[in-house]
Amino acid sequence: MRFLLILMLGMIVAVSSNNVPILRLNEALAQVADLTRQLNGIKDILEDTPVSSTQQCPNYPSVDVSQVAEVTGLVVLRRAASKDGLVSLSTAASSALCLGRCLGSITNCRFAVYNSKTKACQGVTTLEPYIMAGASSQFSILALTAKQFHRLESSKMYGSDIYLANPVKKVGTEEKCRNLCAIHPVCLGAMFDSSTGHCHLMRTFDGALTSSFYSNYVTFVQINVV
Repeated sequence: MRFLLILMLGMIVAVSSNNVPILRLNEALAQVADLTRQLNGIKDILEDTPVSSTQQCPNYPSVDVSQVAEVTGLVVLRRAASKDGLVSLSTAASSALCLGRCLGSITNCRFAVYNSKTKACQGVTTLEPYIMAGASSQFSILALTAKQFHRLESSKMYGSDIYLANPVKKVGTEEKCRNLCAIHPVCLGAMFDSSTGHCHLMRTFDGALTSSFYSNYVTFVQINVV
């Protein structure tokens, strides 16, 4: 409305300075009045239009699948004394959507836990979740991660292990063991024992010893800081 008032005053000044007949001034004022009615009509339409409920919902961050590490057959257990930072979320159509929901709605989301059969989705906030392998392949855990690892064959890693997570038994493959370390929030390295299928997660790295005595071990050491 302020803009229209300035426009009208400008027209009046222009008319007065150029001695334009009063008839022309009346025509200009009529055009301004008509424009005002049109703008008011548009304003009424916009005010009466309901806002879509999806516009009011928070947008979950998009998930770049190339940076997602996911391991199937793993679950995060609840203990009697603690819920282990597990937060139940609404169902999701895919594991990537579940992870996006976790990142978008939970402070300090470490990773997501997903059930592809029931579409159940949970977020994990604790730094030391109690992870157990051997579950059905419908269960998976996943996280966005930029961790990179150096692979050492026939090598055993030394350092401090991760409490309540060592070893994660019967993970099955070295790839799953590496991805599990990538997902775990405090893991700096992992050892996979091919003779048992167990995965040892480490919070510190004090060195690795390569020897034929450790032919059943494959070690992954994180090489970048994230």
